[in-house]
Amino acid sequence: MQYVSKSDKTDKQAIFQTGRKLSYEELKSANELWLIEHEEMTVEMTWRRLEERSDVDQGKVSGRLFSDIVNSCFIGMENSTNEEKEVHLTKVVRGWFRDEKC
Repeated sequence: MQYVSKSDKTDKQAIFQTGRKLSYEELKSANELWLIEHEEMTVEMTWRRLEERSDVDQGKVSGRLFSDIVNSCFIGMENSTNEEKEVHLTKVVRGWFRDEKC
């Protein structure tokens, strides 16, 4: 198992009970398992998106898909860096919350 700490406070409170070094074979096996699981998850997510798209296109669901809304935020930003897009999207979402549109 792998855990990711996102703050110094968490780092200071973490207490490790046990630990051991992993062999190269264990790491390789874990990586291969992760790749298989990740590929299965990606396939499942793709199917869900296709189903959502189909439901919207057929009028079964009203509104827009979140991915469409996010993509529309980037119109005219094709040459922008990912960091610039992230800053822009953050401002847009903050605006939605401020204006109570979410």
